Amino acid sequence: MSHPDRIDLKVLDREPDIRGSVQELFRLDLGGKPYQLCRTTESGSVFDVGTIFSVPRSDVLRTIIRHAIFTALGDPATWRGLTEEDVKPCFGSEALRKDLLNSAEWKSLCEKGARTHHIGMVDAKTGAVAQKGLPEPPSNMVLIEAFPIFRPKRFELWGRHAWDYQHYFLEPRKVVGLENIFRLGSPGGSSLQKRYDTAAAKGPEEAKKFLLAVGMSEAPKPWEMFKDMIFDCTTKYEPEDRYLSWNETAMIAGVKGETFARMARTLAACTVYAAKFFRDLGFTLWDIKWEAAVDGDEVVVVDTIDPDSIRITGETEHEGRRVFIHFNKQSIRDYYRILHAEWYAAINDAKKRAETDPQGREFMVIYREGVARGGYPPIPLYDPKFAAIQSAKYELMVKPIIDPANLAAARAEAKDIMRREIEIYQQAGKLAEFLKLVS
Repeated sequence: MSHPDRIDLKVLDREPDIRGSVQELFRLDLGGKPYQLCRTTESGSVFDVGTIFSVPRSDVLRTIIRHAIFTALGDPATWRGLTEEDVKPCFGSEALRKDLLNSAEWKSLCEKGARTHHIGMVDAKTGAVAQKGLPEPPSNMVLIEAFPIFRPKRFELWGRHAWDYQHYFLEPRKVVGLENIFRLGSPGGSSLQKRYDTAAAKGPEEAKKFLLAVGMSEAPKPWEMFKDMIFDCTTKYEPEDRYLSWNETAMIAGVKGETFARMARTLAACTVYAAKFFRDLGFTLWDIKWEAAVDGDEVVVVDTIDPDSIRITGETEHEGRRVFIHFNKQSIRDYYRILHAEWYAAINDAKKRAETDPQGREFMVIYREGVARGGYPPIPLYDPKFAAIQSAKYELMVKPIIDPANLAAARAEAKDIMRREIEIYQQAGKLAEFLKLVS
């Protein structure tokens, strides 16, 4: 399929059609086909509360990583270069490795590459679309193929609320309403670990049920990798991410069973590549979130992949203790949980109230009303010193992508960045709480 090699940058003179928490989207009709220009911002969101922080230079740096990964996914040479050894960190079981490597999906990837919505990075000066390599200088913009989004509608009956997906189910071309999470292990602060601990506290039978539901045979332990990665899904278009059972996942996918299986295997293969990509840079991938679209029965990898949609860590030591430092948005989640614990508790309280709210209000409505009444603290200010450390992390990851000769120096620099993050908590008197999460 041919795509535009240049766009008119005058589109940036108007307001974006969609202003998200991490990117702005401009709709384009090019040659009668729908596209979007995505402009990444320096801002970000945690806990589903919307934009509350920014990381300097992260817009361009995250876009470089996004472009590098999507370009590789679409290249058949990427897949032909992967071996069974590359699959082992994701699937330790031989049966699961063979299922993936002998599948029609893997064969298709080796022949054609993955179909993605990514066209290329857009030159900020000329509008040229770089489908391979980077423009000079790199930009914070990419061109993507657009897929329609069909959101469920919330309805009420007898004081109870539910979601109506009927219109979405009937559409053959759409973004699938799932956040597809592949978990290779259990990092500190993992929601999966918390869900297991909650189940285990209710007794061994509940713990067993939970493990069966997520496809695990052994209890997760903090900072341990799984023998086989697991496929864990949440809703995408509801106000809060809702974890789904296996049957709910297949149902909300809104596609035929064989298409769902093809999507799962394709995204599993993409996870194998992503794990190798970050491993080659000196990092460990713990989990990754993918999104997919369908065009009839064809699976398309969509959305963005950058350090904000994954959990990767570097490893260091502090006073003889093994410590894992996040090089992704989890660092910012931990920052708010530890240094602004009262605010984090307020957000969780609002979410809990929303579950049974008789008016069906979303949790952010409840939170804002609580702030106005003085019952909840306002969103806290973000420490610029901490933001600078996060920016340095992105800079570090990008250096070897631009020039592989920078890899050794980048790995040495990572140690200093991790030390600086530890010092933030040390100076705030919260080191013990931090180390409990990251070691």
